[in-house]
Formats: sequence, C-alpha cells, structure tokens
Amino acid sequence: MENLLVSLIVPVYRNPALVEKAVRSALSQTWGHLEILLIDDGSPDGCGTVCDALAAEDVRIRVFHTENRGVSAARNLGLRNARGEYISFLDGDDLLEPNHVEALVRLMEKGADVASVSMRFYMKDGKPKPFCDDETVHILTPREAICLMHREGDFNGYLMNKMFRRSLLCGANFDETVAIHEDMLFLWGALLNSRKVLLQKVHTYRYLFNATSAMNRSYSPRYDTAVAAAEKMLALMGEHFPKERPLAEKTLLFAVLSVANRRAAAGVLDRGSYHALKTALKTHHSKAAYRLIEGFENRISYHLLRRSRILFLCWKKLLPVLRRVQG
Repeated sequence: MENLLVSLIVPVYRNPALVEKAVRSALSQTWGHLEILLIDDGSPDGCGTVCDALAAEDVRIRVFHTENRGVSAARNLGLRNARGEYISFLDGDDLLEPNHVEALVRLMEKGADVASVSMRFYMKDGKPKPFCDDETVHILTPREAICLMHREGDFNGYLMNKMFRRSLLCGANFDETVAIHEDMLFLWGALLNSRKVLLQKVHTYRYLFNATSAMNRSYSPRYDTAVAAAEKMLALMGEHFPKERPLAEKTLLFAVLSVANRRAAAGVLDRGSYHALKTALKTHHSKAAYRLIEGFENRISYHLLRRSRILFLCWKKLLPVLRRVQG
C-alpha cells in the first residue's frame, strides 16, 4: 500500500505567491508516492513560470499549460492525464496539512470509493473558524452523502477535501459550461457510481479566503451558471431520490438568491435577469424547501425577490444601514 500512487490535480490561475505556497504544502505531505499535476489555465501573471520552476525542483510535479478555459476544463485536463490509483484535488490558493493525503488514503484503504475529511475555513481576517477534530470514521451510503451535501453538513459540496478511486471516475468529466457549483455537480456523478463513502472529521484541508476567487468576486457573468448547475442537481434528485427533492430545491433557491444578491451589489440586476430569476423561484418554490432557508435576512430577501425588483433592490440598499444600527 505504501507504494500506491496518488494524483493531486491543481488548477492554477493567478496569484503566483499563493500557488507556490499551495504546491509546497503538497510537496511536504507525509504520503510521498504522489504526483502533482499543475494545470496552468492560461494565467496571465507569471503562474506558469512558477509552475515550471517548481517542476524543475521535484520530479513528482507535472505541468500542463493551456489557454484560459476555466476551472472545470483545467480539472478535466488533469483527470485525462492522472496516473494514480487514487485522485484528489487542491485549489491553487489553499493549503494542505502535512498528513492530508495520508489521512484520505487510509480511509480509501478501508474500502471507500469516495473519502472525505473536513475543511478548516480561514476568513478575511486570516483567522480560522472554530473547529474540533473527530477521529471517528463515519460510513455513508451515496444517498446519505448526497443529502448531507445539500444540507451543507459535514460531508459538504466541496471537492478538494475528498479522494476518489480512479476506477470510479472512468469517463467522468466536469461540466465545462458550469463555473460555480461545478464541484457539487461532479460529486453527484461520483457518488451515484459509488458503493461506500467514508467521512472522518479531521480538518486537514485549509480553505483560505481569496477575494479574487470565483466564489468571492462580487459578480461575474460566470456566476449565473450556479443556477444551471442547481437545476441539473434538482433533476438528478428527482430521478434518484425523489423524497429528498426539497433539499435540492433549497440549493436551487439559494443559488438564485446568491446570483440576485451579487447582481444587485454590482448594479446589474436588470429587468431581463430579474425576470429569469423570479421565474426560477416561482417554478421551484415549495413549502418544504422554504423551511430549509435559514436566517431572517435570507427569508426577507427571498420574499421580496419573488414580488418586486424595486423592493428587492431597496432592501439590499437598506440592509447595510440596518446592520450598522444593530451593531
């Protein structure tokens, strides 16, 4: 088992200093039999040069340079070239604890098709959210894992804290038309093909806040694809686990609300985009899904978005004032 090769796929785009730190955290893994595939996604700021320099230092690194096509295309390129028995992922602006890969391999060797550890989230101030490690190994069915993913539970919708048996991913691809929630959509396919999923709540993946990442930009046209991804997951839930449909509906409602919030903040919630978002909300609204929406602000935003673009925009302008008064 100690000679088992693990492929770690790292999409690279911008922030060369962060990329170097991320790769060095991978090189420092206690699991030495590792290949690191750096996919330079047409980064314009010198990341490609950093990747080549790192590859010159360590033979475990393989670099692929491509035109900018997005994270899904970059990961697909990595999948096509991965040679490991197990496959995992790392984002170029995050970090791994030294035992991260080994912790996942140990779970895989217990017969898992998909293994997951927990993530340590670092916010804008650089401080981690409170966390507590738990060495217990939890056995999940694919259905349980999918439900936890939509509940944003311990088995979350992120890709990078997970490992996959290579045979499970034969022919699998990321949807290159999707730029947000592409990881959840990919996980759906992997989990449906799996028989055994293991989760251990040890926080070995460091998710670092990066204001320039796709998830943290105020608005980009690519963000609209979150709704399309959520619609595809809703269709999958209806096909495979219809009793759990409200969970996927909640994911879709949140995707619509997130796009509306970002468009409003950027001043681009025009009549056409509002009508499309409002239609999605009305089409997929259910009382069961609504009950899953947490937070007073989210519920008010949801109701106003269903009723009026002007009321929703006024509410978004009023919110900062209310927060300052409450603070």
